[in-house]
Amino acid sequence: MDPKNTEKTQSSNTSSSDFSEDEITQSLNEEQLAQEDLKGDSEDISPEAQKLKEVEDKYLRVYAEFDNYRKRVAKEKEDIAFITTQKVFENILEIRDHLEMALSHTPSAQSDAAAQTLKQGIELTLRKMDKFFETFQVKSVDPSGQDFNPSFHEAIQQESSLAHKPGQVVRVFQKGYVFKDRLLRPARVSVAS
Repeated sequence: MDPKNTEKTQSSNTSSSDFSEDEITQSLNEEQLAQEDLKGDSEDISPEAQKLKEVEDKYLRVYAEFDNYRKRVAKEKEDIAFITTQKVFENILEIRDHLEMALSHTPSAQSDAAAQTLKQGIELTLRKMDKFFETFQVKSVDPSGQDFNPSFHEAIQQESSLAHKPGQVVRVFQKGYVFKDRLLRPARVSVAS
């Protein structure tokens, strides 16, 4: 160690603490001996120790590669499960849309008992489907009155509207759905021009 640095270290140590000069000198000597031991150790590394170090390095690299592979496979499994589930829900949503259309076309007159029974059956089926979707975290998106968002809405047409600002959703033709916070189907909408 450089004598000038030793003096600086000693003067700064004595001014900031209550150590004696002998303790400081002993501490510096121990530090110099430790540094010399390290230098000597690096020169005296045996071939077995070098081989061990190389094997350890290879092990750490293989372990890191395997960990990355495991994470990638888990992500791919999650994506495949989502895509498969998405296809199933898209088909069920199509059936739900047809049931809603059928419900909107049933006569509202109370006189026809068969029509009322049919209407009640469709309403019950839709409620059951809603519970099913809720169980699997499928939620409908109704963007009426919101600003058009191309990430969640599909514009089918533009129309002039005094009640809405330009770029705002005027009418919803088909509800959109999200599955676990990922878009399942965009809402088909009409946008104010």
